[in-house]
Amino acid sequence: MNTTSNNNIGIFLDRDGTINVEIYFLKNPDELVLIPGAAQAIRGMNAMGLKVFVITNQSGIARGYLTEEDLHLVHKKLTELLQKENASLDAMYYCKHYFEESAPAEEKCTCRKPNIGMLQQAEKR
Repeated sequence: MNTTSNNNIGIFLDRDGTINVEIYFLKNPDELVLIPGAAQAIRGMNAMGLKVFVITNQSGIARGYLTEEDLHLVHKKLTELLQKENASLDAMYYCKHYFEESAPAEEKCTCRKPNIGMLQQAEKR
């Protein structure tokens, strides 16, 4: 039972290596494996009334390692695995861009972590 009022507090989690076992440019939903305890931790956050968001850099899309459809299927599987553990995410945000660090600032996106673009998207929600 949620006895606190945390409806406006958001927790932002990375995906790879935080919720699921990191796989180099994960594109196959069948390879998605939750890190032990991750679903339980998210379930606990849900029980506290916290909003739980995933923010993840997915430069593999820009690099051609996976498509946005592949990513959506991976996220669908992640949602299903969490639901089996009575845990849920409020939203998932991703940055699909890739650029060399030496690229001029005007060529870089504002969403790729550590930039705050994905946080701003969540704030609007």
